[in-house]
Amino acid sequence: GTMPMFHAEDGEGPTVVDEPGKDSGTPSGGYVPGMDQEKCGDGDRKNRKKTAVIAAVAVGLIIIGASIWGATRPDVTSTPPDFTTPAEKIAAIPDGLDIPEPETPTPQVSANTEGGNTENFLTAFRSGDYDEAVVWASKNPEYADETVVVTMPTEIRNAYEDVEKQYANDPDGFTGYYGYTDIDNDGTPEMVLFTPGPEASTQLKIFGYDGGSVSEIGEVSGGHTALFAYPGHNGLIVERGHMGYQTFSVLSIENGQISTEEFGERELGENEQYIDPRNKVWLDEIK
Repeated sequence: GTMPMFHAEDGEGPTVVDEPGKDSGTPSGGYVPGMDQEKCGDGDRKNRKKTAVIAAVAVGLIIIGASIWGATRPDVTSTPPDFTTPAEKIAAIPDGLDIPEPETPTPQVSANTEGGNTENFLTAFRSGDYDEAVVWASKNPEYADETVVVTMPTEIRNAYEDVEKQYANDPDGFTGYYGYTDIDNDGTPEMVLFTPGPEASTQLKIFGYDGGSVSEIGEVSGGHTALFAYPGHNGLIVERGHMGYQTFSVLSIENGQISTEEFGERELGENEQYIDPRNKVWLDEIK
């Protein structure tokens, strides 16, 4: 552990020797003949101060760098943007989810002012662009609020209710439903009525009021069916959906008879849900 002594050639330069009891590997512990030891210790202190300053500067730079990184790094706890399409959101709804309908229809924009949305829905559905169909449907109110239905004279309403009551008290305990919508744009609502019975065999009957009396205009299959007001009162949208299959048609009244025009059909893929144009016709239970 003792550093060997070095001797200069021909007596040139100082001779370095070890001071007893000192670590020869430590510069401040060496004894240099002819050198002022006080000055040697003073230089040592300057070196230590210089080293301390450099260390402090290094620590400061580390702290500043950590602060900058913390301020600019991505926030991994933030919620990522939601790129889910409307159709995907609908598809995410669990099967069998029971969503209760409101007890009374909420007043909404009248169906006859929302023509573009519904017609665009049907066009998109027919072309197979179901995502776009959902977007157009979302612009419509959930239930139709037809002025001609709200302001229907009591005389006409009572006449319809007299017919509706004939379908009450089904012997097998099935419940029927009825509602009103102007199908032929004559200013007088028609009554739509689903007869009581098993879902597969129920019928959708259409009744009209004319000359002080109610008469049946016609009927179509009512199984697995929902009804939506057509804008401008130029028909009735009929949606049927069952076992992953869905169709849309528009029911019209021409010359006192029912006619229908198909507006497309599709078979639902895995995790897909039924869609509709909204502006639904409000139905009440037959009592």
